[in-house]
Amino acid sequence: MLPVDHVLINFSVLSDIKPGRIPGSKNVFWLQFLNSKTKLFKTDQEVANVFDDAGIDPSQPMIATCGSGMVPLSVAAVDALI
Repeated sequence: MLPVDHVLINFSVLSDIKPGRIPGSKNVFWLQFLNSKTKLFKTDQEVANVFDDAGIDPSQPMIATCGSGMVPLSVAAVDALI
């Protein structure tokens, strides 16, 4: 069971995301954190906006998941920066 003060985020590829796949999770496509032209991470404010648009409070402890575990590691690093 997910601790009540945590948010579970599924960063799987959009085509892999199925509603209800992980009950209570929020779905965010990981490429939303990258600038589409430069392929670099977005600014702090832009990253905060991605979380906000998904209904995620970045001050909450996060549990991140995807198919391989590589994406959550990258996003956790971005979260630590904002």
